[in-house]
Amino acid sequence: MHDVEYEIQRLENATKASGCSLEHRMIKTEVLSRAINDCLETGKLPQQVGERLLERLANVLLYDDLSDYRKNKPSLGDYPFLSGTQLARRQYGSHQRKRQDQGREVPLAAAAAVAMDRRTYASPVKRQRSLKEDMRIDENTSSNDEKRADRYEAFKEGKLQNVAEGEEGYSYTKQRTPILREDKPS
Repeated sequence: MHDVEYEIQRLENATKASGCSLEHRMIKTEVLSRAINDCLETGKLPQQVGERLLERLANVLLYDDLSDYRKNKPSLGDYPFLSGTQLARRQYGSHQRKRQDQGREVPLAAAAAVAMDRRTYASPVKRQRSLKEDMRIDENTSSNDEKRADRYEAFKEGKLQNVAEGEEGYSYTKQRTPILREDKPS
């Protein structure tokens, strides 16, 4: 087990020093993964330790992609993948740089309902009114109801010609008669 761990450490150090090509790493990884699987099958190695060692081998293979921190990495490669930090930045808007001169990533959720024509097609969400707003609406409604009731009583008693006459801002206009075709100016 210690031999396998030592070999993985040597491979990691050589990879970071750019001394190993991808082909060499693939050959070494294949040999080391077989050794780890043999140790797991015989019980010489606990399952958790074996999984951790296999993960380290996978990271050695993917070192070129994992060490690429360019912002435009997805647009440059054929099949790129994002590191954990880049993925969190892209999906949730976290891990933002504090400098003002660089662009910031916007979480994907912000654009989930925005189409190519820049219109938002999300279902509208009804906002809950606050208690203060509800109280103001109730107050205005009840005072308006009292005014309408008073005007209706005055109309029933014959004091008003039209129920709407007593309304504030109401201007009574006579109904216009339609113009007949003969009376139309030419």
